[in-house]
Amino acid sequence: AKKKIDDLKDKKVKTKIDVDDSGVGKASEGLKKVGQSMATVSKNTLAAAAAYKIFNATVKQVKEAVSQVKELNDTMTTVAMTMQDITGGEMSSMKSQILDMSNELSSYVDTVAQAVEIYANANESVSTIMQKSQPTVLLSTAAKMSASDSADTIQGILSQFKLADNQAMHVVDTLEALSSEMRMDFSKGIQDVSEAV
Repeated sequence: AKKKIDDLKDKKVKTKIDVDDSGVGKASEGLKKVGQSMATVSKNTLAAAAAYKIFNATVKQVKEAVSQVKELNDTMTTVAMTMQDITGGEMSSMKSQILDMSNELSSYVDTVAQAVEIYANANESVSTIMQKSQPTVLLSTAAKMSASDSADTIQGILSQFKLADNQAMHVVDTLEALSSEMRMDFSKGIQDVSEAV
């Protein structure tokens, strides 16, 4: 596509105009042909530029997909190492749940995978890991924080107010509600309230 654009850029249009005593008709016909040639060159240039743009967007999406698959595989390796008693079926279920959660929460797979990695340990089940990961991913997305910072924030607030782990979603909802009432950027508001607590 880039080569086509470059070729079209340097292309010159030649036309021959014959003028005799009543050459106005021939001249206008020659100009018409020049206009048509230029329109064709312009159309081809735009088409090549559009193709080039689509190609670049496709390459970018493929790179992101490969990166997310790698991140997911790295997370599953970490989970297998930290939860040595986990079965193949549980690993497969967790992988599916990570993908489902990223779609459901409109979040990146790697953000969900990082949250899962944080909570994966021998004392947890797949379902409790996924339950703890959801508020972490929501806070991470809303506050534009890393999954690690979000988990630290939630765990810190739960500990500060002596709340049970199942109150994590309540903590996130409260932070979001407080931030929405502040006269500042929503994400910054969540970060400021979290730091204050």
